Amino acid sequence: MVIRNKPFAHLFYGAAVAGPVFKEIADKLYASNIASLPLYTAAPLKDSTLFLWSGWKQDFTKVFGKMNMPYHDSAAGSRWSYVQKEDNLVTARKLGTPRQSVPNVKGMGLKDAVYLLENMNLKVVAKGAGKVSQQSITAGTNIANGQTIYLELN
Repeated sequence: MVIRNKPFAHLFYGAAVAGPVFKEIADKLYASNIASLPLYTAAPLKDSTLFLWSGWKQDFTKVFGKMNMPYHDSAAGSRWSYVQKEDNLVTARKLGTPRQSVPNVKGMGLKDAVYLLENMNLKVVAKGAGKVSQQSITAGTNIANGQTIYLELN
């Protein structure tokens, strides 16, 4: 609905012009017993808090400490780890980074992924923003010196 006024009308604010029209419509709807109609109730959604983060273990430890968030550390003695939800508890696991094969960098931020891969003499080409969602060389594949790996972030 459009309400048109004259260019120099005495009433020109929305509350003064559209307010009375809205009140009239609302009164008619209320009077027609629309309030007695059954309410729509949505079905409960599944828990959408599944997550997977990978990166420098000290960063996770620092964040969990600041947030007073309990977590289970299964990555003792590891510099790199991945964190995920397991049985309603956040769990840190060791991210295997053997020197001769490509690590799984899915879930890492770009800085961590580039640091880890370039220290393994891989050339990194990234596309997108956010966390790594795809990597061109499958984790566990043997590395050839100077090989290029393409990362897709999302």
